[in-house]
Amino acid sequence: MRNRELLTHRLEQIEGRLKGLTLMVSRGESVRNFRSEISKIENIVDELKGYIEREPMSPGEINPIK
Repeated sequence: MRNRELLTHRLEQIEGRLKGLTLMVSRGESVRNFRSEISKIENIVDELKGYIEREPMSPGEINPIK
């Protein structure tokens, strides 16, 4: 995988933002802030999906052994 470090970093960002959401709930943050954070997480997930789709497929993925 070419972008392993980048993907790992972005996954760590998602983990951090999810912990932030938990903190926001415990502090009673506004729904607007909560939704904004969810939107940021969704953007990161979409970005990761794009990286994965651009990654070349291995021979095992193209012709799976069953």
